[in-house]
Amino acid sequence: MVLADFIAFFKSVELLEDLGDEELRMLAQLATLQTYAAGDSVCRQHEPLEDLLLVKSGRLIVWQQNAQGNKQALTSFWDGEFINESCIISQTKEIEHYATAQTIQESTIIHFDRHRFMDLLKQHGSMSVKVYSKVAKIIARRLQNANSRSGNVTYLYRSKNRRIEHDLLGDKEVAAESYYGVQTLRALENFDMSGIRLNLYPYFVNALAMVKKSAVLANHELGLIATDVKEAIVQACDEICMGALHNQFIVDMIQGGAGTSTNMNANEVIANRALEILGKPKGEYSVCHPNNHVNLSQSTNDAYPTAIKIATILYNEDLVQVLRHLIATIDRKAEEFRSVIKMGRTQLQDAVPMTLGQTFKAFSSSLKEEVVNQIAFKVIGNDLCVTMASEAGQLELNVMEPVIVECLFSSMEMLKNGMQVLADQCLSGTTANVERCQAYVQNSIGLATALNPYLGYETSTILAKEALETDRGIYELVLEKQLMTKADLDEILKPENMLGPYR
Repeated sequence: MVLADFIAFFKSVELLEDLGDEELRMLAQLATLQTYAAGDSVCRQHEPLEDLLLVKSGRLIVWQQNAQGNKQALTSFWDGEFINESCIISQTKEIEHYATAQTIQESTIIHFDRHRFMDLLKQHGSMSVKVYSKVAKIIARRLQNANSRSGNVTYLYRSKNRRIEHDLLGDKEVAAESYYGVQTLRALENFDMSGIRLNLYPYFVNALAMVKKSAVLANHELGLIATDVKEAIVQACDEICMGALHNQFIVDMIQGGAGTSTNMNANEVIANRALEILGKPKGEYSVCHPNNHVNLSQSTNDAYPTAIKIATILYNEDLVQVLRHLIATIDRKAEEFRSVIKMGRTQLQDAVPMTLGQTFKAFSSSLKEEVVNQIAFKVIGNDLCVTMASEAGQLELNVMEPVIVECLFSSMEMLKNGMQVLADQCLSGTTANVERCQAYVQNSIGLATALNPYLGYETSTILAKEALETDRGIYELVLEKQLMTKADLDEILKPENMLGPYR
């Protein structure tokens, strides 16, 4: 890239958008361009942090490796986003990357030596103020995003740039850079229950992408989806399975509709990423639609539980691996302690002598079997957990109080939010269509039961049978057969006369 190209691109970058042309020119002189193949590491966890990085084009996934060697996807970066902004405000000379940034497609990255970048800011005060104020806003927004349980999540995903999407309830503004759409935002407004978002369970997000990929492959094989749309959806799903776009799966785990909001969140994210791959703007659903393409031939009632089963298998594989490691460790200790004598205890009292190795062997045997019980306590529900924890109290102190409090407060918070939503979003705006309700009564064969005291069981049964056979209403048949006058029939069917004994 020549200097002018750097300057033109910098003007589209949030962190640099307040800088003037001369300031951008000075900054461009520090920039170097590097191209990375898919799968390359742009920076690695724990390695020295030397450069401030700016994504010119492409896609990166950022992940951390914990002490056990497991990788956890944190976020993804794309065109116009800086990586490591915090490095230019750090006063520490030697700092490390907190995570690894890896490309998931061919990417072009602009590098700035962080020391030269900081020196430039020190030499130009007004430029420094503009950049550091932007850095502070970006970091604050990311911290809010990471702590999404602290407030209404819709507030955390706002942007100055908008696009308009439409559903049956009308038009709604969506942040232009967001991959989720109007249905996801509706879910955020109506089901902000527990503060536990989909992206806290990465295997579940990956499982949703696996289901959608399988569906689009099947639909393409049946000739229902064009090849280019299929390939774009497949690529989007593959990227998600690698950890990309997880921060776009933001609906609450507790929701109405048996998982509909989760399904739509996945459909919208995949559709909008597919549109990007096809060179189309987000929201251009005539090309790739969340329902018509991503969700084609599916229902939430099959896609959602299938994803749950897949995610359970994925999580179970990790759990079993860790459990086996724990059992092996305890077995080694059992062997190490096989000659160490101790007192066995029952009912909190000394009982019989035994070895410490036997105790550890018992721990190992227990872990191999009933661990299922410990998991089941939480799975079955907070109420059962509270009951069991209350029964586990000993002497004057119940050491299980923390789990009791957590379960109680969790349930209370969800109930509070659920009742608030029910009151504000549903009940307060509910109206009755009197005419439609009356029509339902008059056309229901259940009306025969209400007329039993007046017409007799046999006559009412005949009317019900005829109503079923002729697809006519009992009200109509009673009048046609002159079994009762309209005035008498209407009097009987008055609400006040239906609520108790009436003669």
